[in-house]
Amino acid sequence: MLSTVSGNPVPVRERYALSCQFLNGFLHSPGITLKGSGMPLFRRFFGGTKIVVAAFLALELCLPGPLPAQPRPDSITGDIINTSFSMVNYSQFNMRLSDFKTKLIILDFWATWCSSCLSAFPKLENLQETFKDELQIVLVNGKASGDSKEKVSQFLRSWQARNGRQLKLPIIVGDSVLSHQFAHNILPHYVWIGQGGKILGTSASADLTEPAIRAALSSQQVLFTGKQDINPVNPLYLSGLPDPAQVQQFTILLKGWQKGLPGGIFYRSANGIKNGLAITNMPLLKIYELLIGQLNPNIGPDQFILEGLDSASYFAPNDTADFEAWYTKHLYSIDLVAPGLPIAVVLERMLTYLNDYSCLSAKITTRPMLSWILVSDRENMGKKKNVRAGNIRMSLTECLDELKKIKHTQFCIDETGLSPGFTLSLAGPLNNESVTGALRKNGLKLVPEWRHTDVVVVTENQKD
Repeated sequence: MLSTVSGNPVPVRERYALSCQFLNGFLHSPGITLKGSGMPLFRRFFGGTKIVVAAFLALELCLPGPLPAQPRPDSITGDIINTSFSMVNYSQFNMRLSDFKTKLIILDFWATWCSSCLSAFPKLENLQETFKDELQIVLVNGKASGDSKEKVSQFLRSWQARNGRQLKLPIIVGDSVLSHQFAHNILPHYVWIGQGGKILGTSASADLTEPAIRAALSSQQVLFTGKQDINPVNPLYLSGLPDPAQVQQFTILLKGWQKGLPGGIFYRSANGIKNGLAITNMPLLKIYELLIGQLNPNIGPDQFILEGLDSASYFAPNDTADFEAWYTKHLYSIDLVAPGLPIAVVLERMLTYLNDYSCLSAKITTRPMLSWILVSDRENMGKKKNVRAGNIRMSLTECLDELKKIKHTQFCIDETGLSPGFTLSLAGPLNNESVTGALRKNGLKLVPEWRHTDVVVVTENQKD
């Protein structure tokens, strides 16, 4: 699937898969180590499991590619509200929006590869349960996502195996009608439709709250300003520039929540060539993770060591009441455009710019770190007791990813010599027992060992 920027075709998945993939790893990882605390940054930063979900709902990182803007009408037409959509995860094979004309409808545009989309599903399910007689949330998977009906069905089976329960929200598959009517650049994208098909607004994940839904139900109005997709052509806050090609170099670093911008990351392109990067409304430490992760894919979140940092400035408070105030004050946005330079140089310049002008400095160095080495263990093959027949099929690469989560480390190294696509059969739920049992059954084992490896040491920037 191709997307067009300034009349030039740009492969969408190539442009955006990296950022989504990196976030997916971050969402499921235990986090950065705060030196001396023994507590992962992931927990400290978001103040516990419940806040973890709420925080990442504001980070719309997955972008399907710019679509032509459509003038937004006051209400959806009869043709659209009565269109029959193909469904999965629903009691019927087809559905019409008119089936829910007495309810508030929220359309959630998503894709199976969009990590921030998937992280919002538990919150959406809770809201649906709370307002079940007055609200209908519908997941919309469009043709532009590159997903198929079979892939969505496979995702649902995987979701159930991993979470021990079925995803309850109905899903429109293969959509083109709603995606055209409500054109957008960034996923997830939420459209609020009131009674009679009245379009109340579009929003980001952070606006999906119980008070906002109650207000929409009672007054047919929304309390938020609406979601604005980042302009895919012009640099940040230069939306009125008549000719983006005039920009020879542009850099901006902003502290604090930028109202109206989503939280996310995407590459800028000209003539099909990446020439810049924008990262908006993210914690400063997360920006460092993304940049360094793109420059060196072998460095993950657990390889960050934070030394001497003031926790109040970099970690959100545990108290939910104080979280919003912290979130508004301590997020950052950065945009750097440098036509004619390789994208790796653009990333390096952005990292240098942050080290020079932000309140932190991140340096890559080498230190001994405890690693888990995956090796062959043919002597004890099949001797692991109580290994049940598996209902989950995973490649060796996927299994290593699970081990990183289970062992709370990025340092899982494959030294088996097997193909990364080598398939294992695991019995869910996925935990240390089921994964190590499946490894032993296949003649493999994990061995702890200290290895010298690259880490990122983050300190406060000492300015004169």
